[in-house]
Amino acid sequence: MAQRLLVGDGSSGRRAVQIQLSNDALPGVVMDVFEDAGAVVAEFTCSQESSRERLVHAAQWLADGLHASLQRTAVVRVQTDDPEDRCLIQAQAGS
Repeated sequence: MAQRLLVGDGSSGRRAVQIQLSNDALPGVVMDVFEDAGAVVAEFTCSQESSRERLVHAAQWLADGLHASLQRTAVVRVQTDDPEDRCLIQAQAGS
């Protein structure tokens, strides 16, 4: 499912994991996982609209699942890779 995995310090100095998902699963999707203000954040950046639409529909379910598994506040963000029009949606579970 993962095509590429990177672990390191992001540009803001926070530790992060970046996963490029395989084209068989969700084409054109890169997922970043990091912690922000005590919450676990899974941020999906999509270059293909069909993948973005699938993730938008699943965002709350994914946030609920992360929260149930980790017992921490979980945030799922889905956006495009267009810096001028991110079409950001966000789902949260927990506090």
